[in-house]
Amino acid sequence: KENYNVKMVRQITPQMCIAFLDTKQGCSKKTIYAYKNMLNKISIACSNKFHCNEFYTEEVRKHKVEGTYTTNSKRVYTNEQIEQICNFKSDRQNEIKTMAYIGCRVFELMNIKCEDINLTEHIYATTPKDGKIDTFNTIKIIGKGGKVSYRPILPQYITFFEELKQGKEPTDKIFDFPNNSKQVRQIMGNEIRRLTKKLDISQTGKNHEFRKYHCQLAVEYYVSHGMKRENAEKFVIQRHLSHSGERTDLKKIYLYS
Repeated sequence: KENYNVKMVRQITPQMCIAFLDTKQGCSKKTIYAYKNMLNKISIACSNKFHCNEFYTEEVRKHKVEGTYTTNSKRVYTNEQIEQICNFKSDRQNEIKTMAYIGCRVFELMNIKCEDINLTEHIYATTPKDGKIDTFNTIKIIGKGGKVSYRPILPQYITFFEELKQGKEPTDKIFDFPNNSKQVRQIMGNEIRRLTKKLDISQTGKNHEFRKYHCQLAVEYYVSHGMKRENAEKFVIQRHLSHSGERTDLKKIYLYS
């Protein structure tokens, strides 16, 4: 509306998308891909809601915008260092372990209630093409945009979540956080920096390090139980991250870094 003087969604054109992307020259390739992905999602949503033609066309998809640099998504911490951080006694130890054990985003911690941790029913079964692997207890997560998903709890973490629920009412929140996602990210980022300083390892407040750790261990769990690696990677992206299993960019970030 501000840049192209449009009043209705159907007036948005592929050429407007291309012009917008061209303004992002100099961004990283990862950022440019993220903008393209957002345009695609908006285009599909508008088409479904208002029954207009999608403006994210093949022409937009193939339009190349060269970034001047690429971001480094390599793991900051080794598995051993993540485990050091998880096992270090602190006021937020359970929050840190939860991020590592189910791969949740830091802001997703703030809404988990006791009743969301399902340890009595096996309500999700993994049934890839190469055979049924297992059934899982799950934890209900409220993600981006209020999207609800049920993340599998791997068997080795059942005891931890049993202890986490002890002494709480079903509607009690598991963690004591302010109802502000920005503050929660700041609290956990500061806590991780404090712990890494004490442990004398590289300091960073990147909470996604624990998400990467979880995803890579989850893939190895499924592979060790007979799932083909390709299926395991797709399943982890879909069910542990709540993303499309076709997102090759996420595989690079979470599984190959």
